Amino acid sequence: MKNAIYLTTSLKEEEHTFLLNEGYTPCNPSNQNYHQRLINVLSKIFSLTPISFTPYADVLSSFSDPYLISNKKYIDYFLSKKRTYKVSKNLRPAYIFFDGLNLSAFKSALYLAKKGKALPVLILTDNPNNISGVSSFYLSLFQKLLRQYKKFPSPSILLNQGVAEAVNIPSYFALPFIALKKNVLPQKRKKPYLYYSGNLLERFGFPTFLNAFINWKEKGGKDSPLELLYAGHHTLTHTANKDVQFLGELTEEENISFIEGAKCVLNPRPLDSTLDKESIPSKVFEYLMYAKKIASTPHPSLRKFLSKNSYLFYEASEETFYRFLDNYCKNDATFAEIPENNAQKDIEKELGIDAVLPLLKKYFNV
Repeated sequence: MKNAIYLTTSLKEEEHTFLLNEGYTPCNPSNQNYHQRLINVLSKIFSLTPISFTPYADVLSSFSDPYLISNKKYIDYFLSKKRTYKVSKNLRPAYIFFDGLNLSAFKSALYLAKKGKALPVLILTDNPNNISGVSSFYLSLFQKLLRQYKKFPSPSILLNQGVAEAVNIPSYFALPFIALKKNVLPQKRKKPYLYYSGNLLERFGFPTFLNAFINWKEKGGKDSPLELLYAGHHTLTHTANKDVQFLGELTEEENISFIEGAKCVLNPRPLDSTLDKESIPSKVFEYLMYAKKIASTPHPSLRKFLSKNSYLFYEASEETFYRFLDNYCKNDATFAEIPENNAQKDIEKELGIDAVLPLLKKYFNV
């Protein structure tokens, strides 16, 4: 096997879980899960050494993980020519995989590629322009690093064609998701519940659904035992309601457990032609893998899976969500009218490890 290095902000699953249980907020959950899955797959075709840039290296010292790099305030420890350059020199990697959305990892990959003979491999899961809260400095530096990267005859792993067009990389391996099935027991609660996991900002639709649910509970749904549970990152304030509960940021297995136990899971993200072209809601892949029933807007890349396996919101408005709750969620009889989700086999056939692994082997000629 050829040697390779993987620069990321994601952590081993047990490290990530430890930080969550201690009250820390590690990297974006979808980022964590995507890179851990890709590390899992690439480890089957490379002798892979993942190196994690994390602001919590000191907190995780009890794990004795030699490949945790302290990245407090984004000081690029990698470029100090000490610890990780030594790792790279000893390993003599053929490839340096890196998360292109983390500029420390991006700079480090280019530095190591220039110093050695390894090819840097850009992994990009979104257009940086779509990320909430990034600065103009970040975007400017990303473009500068991207120009340097394009000087290498390098392979790339990108989310989809939309991202490839946004960064103008014509040759790439498209990888929107890796379906790695986990056996997790469904969450058991006294009351039935709807479930949402993901970004809590307004542009992703959940605050609008939440308002609809609270209004419905005060009117048409006041006699329904149904609860609304949600998990995710960013903060959200709303009118207090005994049937609404925020779960915080969950581990991957906890999230799967709540998905499996839900009456129905939710993706109320409004349709946006630019955002939908360059960004895919990873939570919907999770829903398609594990949920009993799904209610979602019809994202173009996911329509082929969602059309037969979910209730579709064609408008992400409070009125639309209220009507859905009133017509389909009052009791078991109305829930029965929401289609059953039977997409798991289709997702695994197209994006499971048995489908993805041979294509990656061919792409990297290993």
